Amino acid sequence: MKVLILIFTGLLLGGCAVVPSMKSVDGVYEQKEGEDTYRAALLENGIAEGYRNGKKIGREGKWKLTKEGEIHVTYSDGEVSIYRINKDCSITFIAAIYLDGERISAPKEAQVNFKKSNNLSPSPFHPPNHLR
Repeated sequence: MKVLILIFTGLLLGGCAVVPSMKSVDGVYEQKEGEDTYRAALLENGIAEGYRNGKKIGREGKWKLTKEGEIHVTYSDGEVSIYRINKDCSITFIAAIYLDGERISAPKEAQVNFKKSNNLSPSPFHPPNHLR
């Protein structure tokens, strides 16, 4: 059964790694909104950081891959942001788990897509992963 799940996950992910791993998913993901550029940095050490126009914003979290092939970013208060890994290796915010443990799916208009960036640094002052 586990083999079938892995094969099915691999078929769904297509252009990305057959079975996603921390190494295949880590990196900087980018989304532009008007004149602002948002970057989500999923670091190889499991830390997740957010940036707007090169400045760190929001709260830092810890990310992991689930057996369902989702990315879960857990914050210090216990809330979780959930991202789907798309066929083109981009990621999309799809849901959140709140403090009461309830998973709430994001409506389509609130699902934000981040494309994997060739820019290894989320900020001009932030060293790329391989220099940490």
